[in-house]
Amino acid sequence: MSDNWDSYFCEVDGNPAAILVDLDLAEAAPHAAFPYMGHISVKACFPDRRGLPGQEEYERLGELEDALERALTVDDQAVYAGRSAVDGHCDFFFYLRSGEHLGARAGAIMAAYPEYVWESGWQDDPEWQSYRSFLFPDDYALNGIQNRRALRELAEQGDDAQKSRTIEHWAVFDSPEAAVAFSRATREEGFSPLPDERNPDLPEHLIGVCFSRPDAPEDIDAVTYPLVALALAHNGVYHGWACPVAPAVEEG
Repeated sequence: MSDNWDSYFCEVDGNPAAILVDLDLAEAAPHAAFPYMGHISVKACFPDRRGLPGQEEYERLGELEDALERALTVDDQAVYAGRSAVDGHCDFFFYLRSGEHLGARAGAIMAAYPEYVWESGWQDDPEWQSYRSFLFPDDYALNGIQNRRALRELAEQGDDAQKSRTIEHWAVFDSPEAAVAFSRATREEGFSPLPDERNPDLPEHLIGVCFSRPDAPEDIDAVTYPLVALALAHNGVYHGWACPVAPAVEEG
């Protein structure tokens, strides 16, 4: 299990959903040794009005999640990919070497949680489509995760997120024409172009665009979500932002 797990909210079939996912698995997906996707679906005992598990049973479901992970991943027989909570159910997703014993192994664990109604199943998924198209966040949700992490790091350094300061942004494109068109569009939104300093980790066929604008980090979602959309409209990818720390003024 990696350390790069995170969660986000979205909609699934029109219902509010909360998803927790191992983001690091994207680098290896699909993993040929685990071509089957297995899931254990548990009906929540106390869903809230949104259909998500109630706060009073999060600890119990967390214990269940840990137990399922230990049992199913033993001897490197499975990879735990993530979970979803939606419409009164919590589903745990694993990629398996074989789906043959999933039900028996899950049943041995679920016997210790008699309050939960559950079911399990597995299917061929050699391309890891369930992970790629369902669990892994889309561009907007991934940007939201990155924003939260950056704000957390700033806060740990004593930053006052309400203070406006110059924030630098980056986006990447696969053609000079797209990069130029995107840069022109950002200038119309009040951003200033920055010198094009080549990122040594950037593949040769990709073109980076750097730009900046004064904004307050506390409003960063409102700043970056339109940039994500703008980059996608130009067949590019918005890559993130950075800014200097603006320390909070200590009283007294």
